[in-house]
Amino acid sequence: SKFGYSINELMVDSLTEDIFKNTFSYYGEKSIILLEDIDSIESSKNRNNKNDTKPDTIGISGLLNSIDGVATPENIIIVATTNHIDKLDPALIRDGRFDMKIEMGYMTKEMVQDYLSNAFNDNVEISDNLRTDLTPAIIQKMVLDHNTLKEIINKITLKRK
Repeated sequence: SKFGYSINELMVDSLTEDIFKNTFSYYGEKSIILLEDIDSIESSKNRNNKNDTKPDTIGISGLLNSIDGVATPENIIIVATTNHIDKLDPALIRDGRFDMKIEMGYMTKEMVQDYLSNAFNDNVEISDNLRTDLTPAIIQKMVLDHNTLKEIINKITLKRK
């Protein structure tokens, strides 16, 4: 990356305690660890009440010990994503655990223009008649599905009646 950090994505719903404990030593300092869908980790209370939970998958306690325990190396940036912040264990999102919380809501016209301009290496202009349900994930999928710029603009523009 631009700042000399490696970027590493982890799918937490398939992590075991042992794998996660070794993650930081494996990637080392100057790493960005992306924890996708952190809401898939169950709190200890929920894990004890379910029979279908795999006993070796990581829980909140193991995650917390790994991300801010005494053996956690310095110079690691942890980014976590969730679609359900309301379902996260309060211990995970308390003040001081994660330094910032950023809600990725719907995109403005300017955000869509910037995204498409970067994706297509062109100065993209779009009309004000834009759909209001556009998220970065929706636009990213359109680009990754190899839609042309014209196709994307047609898909994101409201049709006039």
